[in-house]
Amino acid sequence: MIATIGRRLGFPEEAIGSLSADFNRMTAVPGAVQRLMVAMDDLFLAEGENYAAVVHEVAEQAGVHPYAADMVFAMWCAHSLRYVYKQKGWDEEIYWKSMEDLRYKLIECKNVKGVWGSFVAYWFRGFFIGDRHGLGRLQYEPRELRYAYGDYKEGTPVYNCHIPSSGPLDPESVLESLKKAHDFYKPEDGILKVVCNSWMLYPPMYEVYPEGSNLRAFYDLFTILDAKEDAKNHNLWRIYGAETDLQKLPENSSLQRRLKAYLLEGKSMGSGYGIILFDGEKVLK
Repeated sequence: MIATIGRRLGFPEEAIGSLSADFNRMTAVPGAVQRLMVAMDDLFLAEGENYAAVVHEVAEQAGVHPYAADMVFAMWCAHSLRYVYKQKGWDEEIYWKSMEDLRYKLIECKNVKGVWGSFVAYWFRGFFIGDRHGLGRLQYEPRELRYAYGDYKEGTPVYNCHIPSSGPLDPESVLESLKKAHDFYKPEDGILKVVCNSWMLYPPMYEVYPEGSNLRAFYDLFTILDAKEDAKNHNLWRIYGAETDLQKLPENSSLQRRLKAYLLEGKSMGSGYGIILFDGEKVLK
């Protein structure tokens, strides 16, 4: 089962072999399957956080790295999530797009931690409880507006979007994703209210993005409602992988080169919180 879903999601063969072996070691532990079934119930039903402790206990007994165990468990649970989607009447295409996030996190973990697995397993829960969906290039989840904006009060229902590390963020794919989200959520007033909190929306970073770039185009879609500096640059790994020494940061892309120069000037990364109003065809300004 691990190999089947891994190939369907485009995992590297090396990762599939490694994770399949980890799954076999974990399920060979006496009583492990029953314990993991209980952990799966906890994950799907959102009854607590005990599932993570159970997974790690089994992993320790099996001699499996906890990052690998978290990924194996998520892949195992993904098989059952497919039935949930069918029961809810959600499109199977959305199921597979949502589960592609396992591959994104797998590659991030290998690049940053050197392990085939996931170092952010807590993140997966949103998918398994049906709170978060991959709709084209972006992922969405229902939330509440943090700040008043125009006619919308603080607390207004909105959809928070996430930007998975799945390749270029070109304007066409973003627009297509917004249309998919509008069709999926069907806002009562016809206006899809999308918010995003990301390092990409931190206003001082705008100067780092080349003119005409996808990053500038994405930033320009939003009205920024709040911004916070991050003096410790916690999101550095998203651009440079495991390297954190400013002097040694790689310069393999225009973004890496420009951001490195920006940071060496003593400037910091940060995060911005912005909003988009989308009527199903275009962003309203």
